[in-house]
Amino acid sequence: MKIFAWIILSFFFLVSAQAFTILGYSPSNYNDNVATMNANLGINSSYVIEDFEDNTLIPGLTIQYSNGSTTPLFNASWAYGTYLWDGARVFSAYQDGGYPDPTFSFATGVTGFGIGISNAYLSSTSYPTYIYINGVNYGTIGSIAGYVSADNGRNIYIRVVAGSGEVINSVKFDMAAGDYLSYDHLAVQVPELSCSLLVFLGIALWVSRFIKK
Repeated sequence: MKIFAWIILSFFFLVSAQAFTILGYSPSNYNDNVATMNANLGINSSYVIEDFEDNTLIPGLTIQYSNGSTTPLFNASWAYGTYLWDGARVFSAYQDGGYPDPTFSFATGVTGFGIGISNAYLSSTSYPTYIYINGVNYGTIGSIAGYVSADNGRNIYIRVVAGSGEVINSVKFDMAAGDYLSYDHLAVQVPELSCSLLVFLGIALWVSRFIKK
């Protein structure tokens, strides 16, 4: 049965260990030439980019604030300047302004996630912003190598890489009280079926046919 195969597949993903590599890139890696910047950030052609230039998100991506709102905060009239990691607009989150603690979720899971963060001047040891991957706390953004504290400027580009057989379902930023962060140049890498998973799927389908008989 097909249902049996999907149950086995689901179990395969559930038993996979949760381990991720978090990479940080300082603002010096920013470049007006996006192709050059992507090369600096380790982003290749297998990534899909969300530039936040409009209200339409890339397929499979949803954003929700901790107060339940799913309406992204955009401001077309604001000259974002040094907040930008590409284009002319950013996605913003304001802890005390009704747009707190954004969670970026992916319908099918991704193997790579990247995002540029700006204006996190309160996200230090005293006022930390934490990063959660699949609901697990991985520490503060200020503790990631490459982070630069800067008001009205870029702080860091963060890239999360999933281990073999793993996927990233969600990334949340639990912000410091009173902080106002901007996010830009979100990059996601869609997983490819591994050889072991293909073999596992083949076995599952063979077993389902045997049971059906």
